[in-house]
Amino acid sequence: MSSLTIGVWGVDHPHGGGHLHTLRNTPDIDRLLIWDADPDKARVAADGNPKAEVVDDIDSLIEQRGLDAVVVLLPNRDAGPATLKAVRAGLYVYGDKPGARTSDQMRLIVQAAQATGAYFCPCYPWRVDPIVREIKGLIDTGVLGDLWSFEAKWLTSQVALRDASNWLFHDDVAGGGILAWLGCHWIDLLVYLLGPVAQVAAKVSTRCREDIDVEDTASVILQTASGAIGTVRAGYTHKPFEGYDDSDLCLSFEGHLGSIYWPPHADKGYRLRTGHPDYAGVSSRWVQLQRVKDDQGYSHAFFQAFLRAVTQGVAPPATQQDALRVMQVYEAAYASSLGGQHITIEA
Repeated sequence: MSSLTIGVWGVDHPHGGGHLHTLRNTPDIDRLLIWDADPDKARVAADGNPKAEVVDDIDSLIEQRGLDAVVVLLPNRDAGPATLKAVRAGLYVYGDKPGARTSDQMRLIVQAAQATGAYFCPCYPWRVDPIVREIKGLIDTGVLGDLWSFEAKWLTSQVALRDASNWLFHDDVAGGGILAWLGCHWIDLLVYLLGPVAQVAAKVSTRCREDIDVEDTASVILQTASGAIGTVRAGYTHKPFEGYDDSDLCLSFEGHLGSIYWPPHADKGYRLRTGHPDYAGVSSRWVQLQRVKDDQGYSHAFFQAFLRAVTQGVAPPATQQDALRVMQVYEAAYASSLGGQHITIEA
């Protein structure tokens, strides 16, 4: 892979430090040109990194195509317009999820990508996890038979243990709460594994006492286009103490031949139970896979896949279409909760 010049549009983001660590530790990147509305924050981000320099104007770099790709690390409200500008200029863009404040913003990015051939890659790194790839292969080859049901859960620490003043907890900037920030990972993964969502029914609520105006608790029922029915449950619900973890994540899938249960943070692999003839004599087992610890930064393997797509001129591991599908699902959940009805998502 040739040496690349990457623009970094904004650094004041909850995952900014992790993404910058990834950029620093990626040998294929020769230069990082960093811009932020606050020049002091940009200088802090560049400090000590021999690849990095602060620039006064990111717009001119994009307009002149002085970059190989752009990494956008802005609040959701600002990320959408920034990504749109870069994609319209024909540049590949990598950004934290969900990538915009609203699906309307993301639709403009989709349209621009169709016109220019560029891509926006939302950071949904679970797609490249080795266990996810294996589970996808099992589902695709029919080891579970006809898929009937599924469950996805992402529960983490309460808002009281976070910074409630952060833009993440304010709708005018974020566009949503726990579903838009963390539940989106499982929504994307379910679509990746099972296909598009056709119908949504949900209840969301703000249960904490902090001054926020987005949901901190959500229960969502999804029906896929193939007919499988399942749930996504997400919440800032845990108040951890010794012996009480700060997160609770799991996914499970059930079909007429068997089931898969996976607790991602348990480090014990996934449990497969199946009556598929190819697995005769193995009705239930825990499957261990080697998962290499990635200490080179936030979602390093996923970002490497993005850079390969940039150099080859092909689609990255997640695209603007994937980002749009996720936003359509959680916005449908908000509409369902508000109106007390099932919401159909058009194909």
